[in-house]
Amino acid sequence: MRTKLIYILLGMAVMACQDDIDVDTSNGDTNNKESVFTSKAERNTMLKGQVDDLLDSMPCSMVNLPVDVTINNDNLVTISTLADLEVILPGDIIKFTFPITVTNYNYETVTISNQGEFIKLQEECSTRIDNGEGPITCVDIEYPIYIFSALGDNAQTSHNLESDEEFYLYLTNLSENENYSINYPINISVNNSTTVTIENDASFTEYLDGCDN
Repeated sequence: MRTKLIYILLGMAVMACQDDIDVDTSNGDTNNKESVFTSKAERNTMLKGQVDDLLDSMPCSMVNLPVDVTINNDNLVTISTLADLEVILPGDIIKFTFPITVTNYNYETVTISNQGEFIKLQEECSTRIDNGEGPITCVDIEYPIYIFSALGDNAQTSHNLESDEEFYLYLTNLSENENYSINYPINISVNNSTTVTIENDASFTEYLDGCDN
């Protein structure tokens, strides 16, 4: 009788623990890899490559510095930091000394060997933007944030995310039967100025849609 009681108590304890940690998939802030919210969050956490657009004219990538460039066919300069971009004016013709390395929107680094490969990368970025798949650049998440996830009926796992790259890689590597939710509230910065506290996915999506670029 005593042994039977122990088993009953253990069973109740396990069930109680599962109730405490399972993701509530019935609430509106629970998502999976197919969720509309996930695709928007992926775009928001892509590499924001617009900071060096004077150099490469594409917000989907960043050129890894230092690089040597010729400006307007006669001025060879070395760009070592983003501050050095002040020597480039809108409309200047930029030619790289190849090869160069570029970090793409997905945080993968590629080597570009010639101008043809560089133009192809620019065209791929333009196509991505035209298809509504480019980076959403005017909302910045203030890290760290916490994500709770569960695979099927398994126990919940907590993820501490420290950067856009970590969040993006988490989202793009979601398993087929994985559900996740953001631990709100979180803070975001809009247009590098206004800080806003976000309480749920709907509010977050509203800001993403409002400045989708």
